Amino acid sequence: MLAYTLKRLAAAVPVMLIVAIITFMLMHIGSVDPASRIAGELATPEEVEKIRIAMGLDRPLLHQFVSWFGQVLSGDFGTSILNRMPVLDLVGQRIEPTLSIALFTIVFAVALAVPMGVLAAWNAGTWVDHLIMALAVIAFSMPVFLVGYLLIYQFSIELRLLPVQGYKPLAGGVGPYLRHLVLPVVSLGLVFLALIARMTRATMLEVLNQDYIRTARAKGLGNTRILVLHALKNAANPIVTTIGFGIAALIGGVVVTETVFAIPGIGRLTIDAVIRRDFPVIQGVILLFSAAYVLINLAIDLSYALFDPRIRY
Repeated sequence: MLAYTLKRLAAAVPVMLIVAIITFMLMHIGSVDPASRIAGELATPEEVEKIRIAMGLDRPLLHQFVSWFGQVLSGDFGTSILNRMPVLDLVGQRIEPTLSIALFTIVFAVALAVPMGVLAAWNAGTWVDHLIMALAVIAFSMPVFLVGYLLIYQFSIELRLLPVQGYKPLAGGVGPYLRHLVLPVVSLGLVFLALIARMTRATMLEVLNQDYIRTARAKGLGNTRILVLHALKNAANPIVTTIGFGIAALIGGVVVTETVFAIPGIGRLTIDAVIRRDFPVIQGVILLFSAAYVLINLAIDLSYALFDPRIRY
């Protein structure tokens, strides 16, 4: 497995290099000078020239990329134009809300979706199956921002049970921390819950029709043992793959969720950087998210052997 892991990590190098090239070229796409974009419409030519020299934009494009990529490899993602802070420091300040939402969303979605999918498959064709799949279709069809606003109206404005917006760090107490995460997690998790539940049902239906399941039933094994030890274990790999894709898709969902609930996470940082043309922050966030995506895919591939002993790396 070690050799396979090293091989996959080596294969990720050209992928990250391509991402780095595309990310770097974001500053140079279009006919407008990047320094002019950063300076704004009211800047004088002298101010634009100062920004161009300060950012090294007066040098050849290849030299700019080599210099920038070398800094990235050393852990220097540049300095924010607006905040005058290193990009990694800004990300570090905003990482807790984003990680909290992502982790609780994954736990919420998986904890509900897998049992729902198994239950629907076990009762295929019955009202239980139809009800679960109907709820999954509805949840999957509703945009995250719409669900967020509906939850805010019902639980924050009408019932006044939960905060409308904002975020409380864990250091400020577990209670306020969890109360501010409930609505964002539920609004973002419903989409992934529906996706995982539908995949679990489809995979379980295929497995439940296999000969070894009929043999287990003929031996008199209990339903719980058949579902958990025989069916679900053999259906785990497609489900894990779907969960992995959902984790990767959380990147886009977190941006919308943090905007709706005014949470100061990486999503809001990215939106603010795009609006204000803070290119170093945009580049740094894209590279970090891309690296996370590659590592998540690697972790998914390595987890297959845990569920299916036939897989050897």
